[in-house]
Order: sequence, then C-alpha cells, then structure tokens
Amino acid sequence: MSSPCRDRFATNHLGTALLTLLLLPVIRKTVEQDANTYPRVLILASEMHHWAPFADRNAASIVQAMDDPTNKSLKERYQDSKLLNILFTRSLAAHLKDSRHPEDKRITVSAINPGLVASELGVKSDVSIWNRLRFTVVISIMRGLIARNIMDGAKTTVYAAIEPQCGIENGAENGLYYSSCRVAHVNPVVEGEDGKALGERLWKETMETIQMHPNEFDDI
Repeated sequence: MSSPCRDRFATNHLGTALLTLLLLPVIRKTVEQDANTYPRVLILASEMHHWAPFADRNAASIVQAMDDPTNKSLKERYQDSKLLNILFTRSLAAHLKDSRHPEDKRITVSAINPGLVASELGVKSDVSIWNRLRFTVVISIMRGLIARNIMDGAKTTVYAAIEPQCGIENGAENGLYYSSCRVAHVNPVVEGEDGKALGERLWKETMETIQMHPNEFDDI
C-alpha cells in the first residue's frame, strides 16, 4: 500500500542510496581511466534534518518503521528522510575509505543543503486538496520572505562539486555537510560514536532492503 509518507521515504532515502550505489561501478571505471580524476558524489539533503524527531531510530528496524503506511505526518517523514541522507552520506564516506577498491579512496561524498528555493516543487502532490492548499499558502509566504531563486539555490551544489577545497584530494574531510557554500553543523544525532553506530545500522538495513548484501559493496 502506497502513501505520501512511504513514497517520501522511498524517494528521498532508498532511491538515493540505490542510484548512488548503481552508479559506483561507472565512477570507479572513470577513475581507472584517468589518474587525475577525483569524482564527487553529492547527496541532496536539507536543513530540515535539524528538526527531525526521528523517533524510529530506536525501532527494531528503522526501514520497516519508516515504511509504515499508518504514519500520517508528512512533515516529520520529510525531516526524518533528510536526516537519513546525512547518515547515508557519512556511512558511504566511511565505506569508501575502507573499500578494497583503490578507486573508492579518491571519491568525495558530500551532503548538500540548497535552502528553501522558489521552485515548482510541492505544487503537485497526492495529498488532499485542503492540505495542498494549506501547504501552498505557507510556502508562498515563506518564499516571499526568505526563499532563494533557482540560481541561488544551486550555488551550494555547484560549490561542493567544483570548489578545490571541497575535495578529499585537497585535504577535505569526507562526508561533510554543506550549507550556504560552507561546511555546516549537522543534527547531534549524527555525531559521535552513537551517530556512527546509527549510520552503520541504517547502512546495513538499506543494503538489505535494496537487495544488496552489506558485504557486496566491494563487489558492485
């Protein structure tokens, strides 16, 4: 059974993870062909991850809890899914570092916050007409007050993609989170040993959900 909450989780986290891992062999091949290549993978997150309640972090299965169709809070699911983007970015960076593939050690992975952008995102939705109207009114007010135009909204993504100091080849730490074209703090849930353990747990559950055994990362 589909629901907006489940779709948001599947799109923002599972789809992002699957696409990234499916592209990894191509990225490795690119590195093999050019010794001067240092690829960068950018995961689109959001500053909304700071307000993620993420109550499901204590569930027996994070993925199953996030996939629960009875959860009706679309806002919380969005916030949670963006926190998962941060966790996945950090876990991917750690696995690239420990990979047996030498090419992986030349890949930079970063999480990006574009900020609130005045785009068409959210105009079309499966939610009720009333909720869509309410969402449109709130977003319209916010856009008028603080939203960036599309050009400004793309700046942090472009910055992390091409700025030399953002690459691990130039000494940057892998798995960083960028906002407004600079390294930014993340939700404390992601930090420390507990954050690493949470990220690794999510990594294993995600790999199994997309039908890729955790140990198959090196064999992609």
